[in-house]
Amino acid sequence: MTKETIIAQLEALLQNEDFKETQAGVSSIRASYNEIVNEAIKDEHDTAIEALFNSFNEKEAAYNAASEEESKQPEVELPETLEQQDEVADKAPATPQATTKEGVIAQFQALLQNEDFKAIQAGISSIRSSYKKIVDEAKKVVEDALNGEGKDPETEEIALPKDEHDTIFDGLFDFYNEKKAAFNAAREEERLRREEERKQREIELREKIKLQKTVIEELTQFIATNDLSQAGFQVFKGIQAKWNDIGRVNLEEAKETQSQYSHQVDIYFHNRNLAREAQAIEHDRNLAAKADVVSKIEQLIGSENANEIAANMKKLQAEWNAIGQVAFNKKDEIYAKFKDAADQVYAKVQTFYDSRREANHQNHAIKMDVIEHVKTIVAGDYPTHEEWQAKTAEMLKIQEDWKKIGYSDDNEITWQTFRAVCDMFFDKKKDFYNNIDGLKEENKLKKLELCEKAESMQLDTDWNRTSNFFVQLQKQWKAVGPTLRSEENKLWERFRLACDTFFEAKKVFFDTMGSDQGANLLAKSELLERLKAYNVTGDNDFDALQEFSVQWNAIGFVPIKEKERLQKEYNAILDEKYTAARKLRNDAGRSTRPNNRPEGSGGGGNRNRPNFNSGGGAGNRSADALREKIERKQEEITQYENNLGFFASSKKPSPIVVDLQNKLTQLKGELKTLQDNLRVALTPPPAPAVEEVTTENTETIEVAVEDAPVAETTNDEPSAE
Repeated sequence: MTKETIIAQLEALLQNEDFKETQAGVSSIRASYNEIVNEAIKDEHDTAIEALFNSFNEKEAAYNAASEEESKQPEVELPETLEQQDEVADKAPATPQATTKEGVIAQFQALLQNEDFKAIQAGISSIRSSYKKIVDEAKKVVEDALNGEGKDPETEEIALPKDEHDTIFDGLFDFYNEKKAAFNAAREEERLRREEERKQREIELREKIKLQKTVIEELTQFIATNDLSQAGFQVFKGIQAKWNDIGRVNLEEAKETQSQYSHQVDIYFHNRNLAREAQAIEHDRNLAAKADVVSKIEQLIGSENANEIAANMKKLQAEWNAIGQVAFNKKDEIYAKFKDAADQVYAKVQTFYDSRREANHQNHAIKMDVIEHVKTIVAGDYPTHEEWQAKTAEMLKIQEDWKKIGYSDDNEITWQTFRAVCDMFFDKKKDFYNNIDGLKEENKLKKLELCEKAESMQLDTDWNRTSNFFVQLQKQWKAVGPTLRSEENKLWERFRLACDTFFEAKKVFFDTMGSDQGANLLAKSELLERLKAYNVTGDNDFDALQEFSVQWNAIGFVPIKEKERLQKEYNAILDEKYTAARKLRNDAGRSTRPNNRPEGSGGGGNRNRPNFNSGGGAGNRSADALREKIERKQEEITQYENNLGFFASSKKPSPIVVDLQNKLTQLKGELKTLQDNLRVALTPPPAPAVEEVTTENTETIEVAVEDAPVAETTNDEPSAE
């Protein structure tokens, strides 16, 4: 049904003379209109419909007022006395009068047979009049006879003798009076019943007014929540149903409640129409956002990186789902575009993964072979420490090789199976060592020997050599297995005390060197500024730059936190100056580097830089070898990155992911080193710079030893520093 149809139906109903039929039709039309309002924005038709509804409300109010006024009109009372009945009878239509008592009695008897007592009342006057006329005529005959005899009829008592007809007539009249008394009693009972019903109806109507006020209060509170959603509209319709169930109330007070209810309904639909207008704006904005998502998905179709396509598609799909609704008439169209573009993207991704499925099958077969091999290792019997160490090394190698296989079918299940059989091996190894007291006693003797060695060197002040010595001792300590629990902590405390004694002494020694290192820092900073300011002229540049290297190496140690920064800056500037000098010399037709340059010199501090000449030979072969290594390293990095891609959706990193990430970081570092070596191989070396060895290296070792993370212990063995 459309709004135009509703307007036409309302106009036709309002022309109906029977208001009850109008009421019945308007209720149905109002329900249809509410459904339309729920699905459309308010327009000019709503104004016309509301005007027609207002006209109906005015008619309904007038009809209710007329009905109420009619209910207040007193009922027509029937005559109570004989005289009143005569008056009613006089007003009744005349009937032919009988001329004899027999005829009157016959008419009286026929009249009393009538079921309608009001009809009897209407005819009783005629019967009475006819009978009285007959009696009066008989009386007149007597009066005429008295007049003939010379008597005055007024002074004479005239007594007409009663006959049988008079007795019958009186009996009939008594019967009439009994019937009249019964009729009056029934009428009074009916009057009392109707009065009671009127009072009860008024009570019920007032109860309805209370219910209406309750509904109005509920509607007012609901409107205050500003719930304009579809669910909220269902709540509103439920409140409307409660109001309609109460029904019409023909009381003056009901006009006020009807007005209040209509006002709240108008407020709700006004707010709803405002919300619909805002919703239309929101729908347009959402449509534009969804069209933008479709455009981005279409751009993915041209990409070649399947992993990137899949990742971006997930993001775009999440973005699509986060966008709100669009207009109903646009929903299917924009969704069809989205689905078409998404299907194309997923088809491309599926093609890529289909091509990888065979590789996954092969990797799965390889992994199952590895698992079977590990099972044979687990099933073996290894009675000696050496055998367990050998098998442990083999197991660790197998675990490293496993990481290089790549993704496979049932990857997680296969990994859990492999992990379980590995755990079985190490659990078996743990049980072996837990049951060998003799080995723990042997470990005790080894650790006692390490304690004695540490104590013998704890006061040695050859910092570089002794630091290396203690580092090796700590590694040996970690390599020794556990001892008895009662001995382990005592041995560890003894060994640690000796190590701490040496490193504390070393720390005190180098702390006292702080002032000299500050002066050296200032000297090297000034030398850097002079090196920056040096202008390459093409004459004696290599000698001058070599002199800078001599001066640099002559300066003592600097604070370790500044060492790397200064050295990098110095190397970069020196390389820049040597490059400029070589260019000037090449422009002048000279060799690419001086033949008398000392071997091992160079601005980067690399004493192992190869000696290349301009003619190629070994230098070019070395560069080609480096390029090949770089290419292989990049391929290996790509493989690890692909493997990591399989775990991209994992919420919690597994040990495999952590291991892959660490390995990838290591490979990238190795790639950087190879690239630096290639750059060095393609660049003739600059003037030499003597590298600081003794104390600087000692400091580096100290950091490596003292700042190294504590190793994880096995069984009862405490970790060494």
